[in-house]
Amino acid sequence: MSGSLEAASSRLRAAVEAGAFGPALALLPEFRREFDGALAGVPPGGAAAREIAARARDLLEWARRATLCSQTHLAAQLEALACLNAYRGARREHRWEMEG
Repeated sequence: MSGSLEAASSRLRAAVEAGAFGPALALLPEFRREFDGALAGVPPGGAAAREIAARARDLLEWARRATLCSQTHLAAQLEALACLNAYRGARREHRWEMEG
């Protein structure tokens, strides 16, 4: 892969790993431009083109899975928080009164 594509891939991977999905989404057009540029620099259908395509596909598949896992994890956390609402009515406030 070209250095520019590697750099774009690294930025995309870092954003997904950090859970920064908005910035990761914003990086996709840059990744696509670098991917297209890398493919333009090699013979079509050759081993280099297949390698570039395979590595890009692997990165995007990994990003998709990581995003889905994060979404599932966050949904479970949200569900756990929602369950806490059942206990809100049972909570008693302690009031201390001082005499004298």
